[in-house]
Amino acid sequence: MARMPGVVWDPLPENRTEPYINPSQIIVHTAVDGNVNIPAYFRRRDVFVESHFWITRSGRITQMMDTHRQADANYRANNSAISIETEDDGDPEGNPWTYAQIQSLVRVIKWAASTHGIPIQRCRSSTAPGVGWHSMWSYPTDPINLRGRPVPSPWTTALGKTCPGRTRIRQLIDVVMPLASGTADPPDGGDDENRDTVRDGSRGSDVQALQKFFKIPDDGIFGAMTEAAVKTFQMAQGLSVDGIVGPKTWGRVDEPKSVYTKQTSQYLPYTIWLRSPYAYRSQYQALTRILNSELLLPASPVFSEISDAATRGFQRGAGLTVDGMVGRQTWGTLFFGAPDD
Repeated sequence: MARMPGVVWDPLPENRTEPYINPSQIIVHTAVDGNVNIPAYFRRRDVFVESHFWITRSGRITQMMDTHRQADANYRANNSAISIETEDDGDPEGNPWTYAQIQSLVRVIKWAASTHGIPIQRCRSSTAPGVGWHSMWSYPTDPINLRGRPVPSPWTTALGKTCPGRTRIRQLIDVVMPLASGTADPPDGGDDENRDTVRDGSRGSDVQALQKFFKIPDDGIFGAMTEAAVKTFQMAQGLSVDGIVGPKTWGRVDEPKSVYTKQTSQYLPYTIWLRSPYAYRSQYQALTRILNSELLLPASPVFSEISDAATRGFQRGAGLTVDGMVGRQTWGTLFFGAPDD
């Protein structure tokens, strides 16, 4: 019996009939249908799959299958994987995992890894031990950004599956797994003696100083643009990406230490910026959609003022020229300069 303590236990009927397994993998999913009662969905007679865990946007964790029992959510990995479904309100790109979901994902992964001896590292192959995401092998030449031609995957029968989406894949790699493995600092929500912790809704001189640091409009109000810049700055600095500027993030504002290597792209020569004359071309829109998702924003074809702010935050964190223009060096550093990509 392997049941996680401190979570809701709501077993599916299959918990008594599925074969026993010794799991070596943890695979993360997203439930694309918004506001669905997932335990009830898995109980439907026309549904022939299951998942071990369900995490809502509020962070509530429900375990539906003993992790020593098989849950049929991962095709050929069914007999080796623990599956985690997450709520997304029907829009995984527009709704990244919430702070509460991230904390719950970390809890589940740490518990599952400790209970079953699973290493908290990215799976090196479809049969190797570790942590992965449902679409991991659907785009083998570019598994993170989900570009290129989809191929049949050993983890799903749906050709071209993108679950849990670019935004959440990046969160899993940059935030969840480092926190679960202990290689990242905890989220930056504390206070210090010198500066106040600022976040969405904060106002004042500290927010204004932060905005000047990112070279974005400095009205002293912490809104969507400031939060986007903070998150990409944290990503480029190797910090937990929570959009909260506490002691750790303030420390990196004072002394940046980028984890990204400066690169120049030979493959993406297109310069994208807010007032580009090519904004209505399909190629520009396709690239902008990919770029926005890499900047931890919804994958929109529009390079907006928030996209501009996120670009500046990344540029500041990666030690690049802070101009909001995505040229050869920003493309290269964002796509090819990060560790383990």
